[in-house]
Amino acid sequence: MMITAADFYEALAEGTLLATRCADCDGLYIPPRSLCPACYGTELKVEELSGKGTVGAYTAVAITTTRMIEAGYGRDNPNITAVVDLAEGVRISALIHGDDITVGTPVVFDSEHSAEHVVFRKDDS
Repeated sequence: MMITAADFYEALAEGTLLATRCADCDGLYIPPRSLCPACYGTELKVEELSGKGTVGAYTAVAITTTRMIEAGYGRDNPNITAVVDLAEGVRISALIHGDDITVGTPVVFDSEHSAEHVVFRKDDS
């Protein structure tokens, strides 16, 4: 099944994190792709991911643009972007909601806030 960027973002808005797995080499890719970058295979199957992972790297921006200030970000609420190492073995760049984030912090996909961007929050479970 071929998946488009629109399909990926529609799934995000519905609270689902999708990837594609190559039938030829078993490579897993997020965001989903229609062509495997490892073996150039075209048989990729859509998979729903668990949404669980850990912070591999992050940056917190406290001094932001006017648009970000209007969105609620600033010194008391920095914009945190992270590379999340997902349980399935792939990485994705995402926004992180919350604070007290360090490398290794367990996070979970935040389906309530992921309509336009991939968002994770600290996993307190």
